[in-house]
Order: sequence, then C-alpha cells, then structure tokens
Amino acid sequence: MALSAKPYLQSITARFGDDVDWNRHPYNVPAVGELESLSFHADVTFFIGENGAGITEVAYEDTEHFAITRDFLNHYPRRLQQLLELD
Repeated sequence: MALSAKPYLQSITARFGDDVDWNRHPYNVPAVGELESLSFHADVTFFIGENGAGITEVAYEDTEHFAITRDFLNHYPRRLQQLLELD
C-alpha cells in the first residue's frame, strides 16, 4: 500500500495579542515567549486533548515524540533557531 500526501498543518505564526501577560504561564516560558513561527513536516503527529480525553493512555515516555519534545525543551534556543533556519 503506497502512502500518499495528505493535507496537513504546514506552519504556524505566533501573533500574540496586546493583552498577553508575559509574566504568566505559558508566555513566561522562553520557548513560548520567544516563538515567532514553527514549520511542520507531514509525517509529524501531535496528540492533543483536554484533561480526561484519554491521551494519557499512550505510553508517551516511550515514544519518539517524547524524546524530541524533551530534547527541544532542554535545548530550545538552539532547536528553535534550527527550525527557523529551515527552508
């Protein structure tokens, strides 16, 4: 079975409003506060949901997503720069 391209979120641009309190979470987290934009690859999967939605059923610590996220958060200035340099 051949894989085909699917519609996906290609990028996001951070447009924070004037009412953002930069001293409050999550805006006081440097990875968020310094965010300008993020580009995504079609093969990236995100698990999102409200509390109780069941996303914790996934053994997240055992996934590549966890390793990538942990690496990004531990080295966010360098990783963010790398992301923004991609064409």
